[in-house]
Amino acid sequence: METLARATIRGRWLVVGVWLLLTIAGAIAAGKLTDRWFEQFSIPGYSAYEANQRTLETFGTGRQYPMVAVFRVKDGDIREQAGIERAIAAGAAVNKGSRTSSWFSAKDPAFVSADHRTMFAEIYAAGEDPIPGVSGESLAEAIRAHGHHDVTFVAERTRLAAAARAKVRPGDIVITLGAGDVTQVGPELLGLLGR
Repeated sequence: METLARATIRGRWLVVGVWLLLTIAGAIAAGKLTDRWFEQFSIPGYSAYEANQRTLETFGTGRQYPMVAVFRVKDGDIREQAGIERAIAAGAAVNKGSRTSSWFSAKDPAFVSADHRTMFAEIYAAGEDPIPGVSGESLAEAIRAHGHHDVTFVAERTRLAAAARAKVRPGDIVITLGAGDVTQVGPELLGLLGR
């Protein structure tokens, strides 16, 4: 240990020089990193990322988050309600080439609530760039135009919890799906409900 200490003291300027070179190389490398920065929550090697990449390769869609249409009836089985399947198709038609996923296409009970009164459908946009005129609002309008009148469009994320509070009834289950700060809607809604 003493030998290493003496060698370091004798060659201190060499050690300082090596550290300076490493610092400069690190600064240069960090500057180039911004070109390769990966700003997604899906991490390569994890199932969500891999599934999204397979969807993108197979269908040409999936990189953008889906629009989610939620349908609810007061009584009866939502799957047997006239016009629901047409409303989903109308929502998808707003975005030419989009791909939908719902109980009607998959026959998967995961799309329908346990009481069979609520259903959701995912509409995956075609392509990568936003299409002028295609939005959550135009989707809501298309669904309304095809007979499903209980559709609420909320333009601002900060107003979602209050809008959900106005609709939610005892025993309802509220699911938020999306990325970014939409995860705050659940706790905000619980706060409004006093829980």
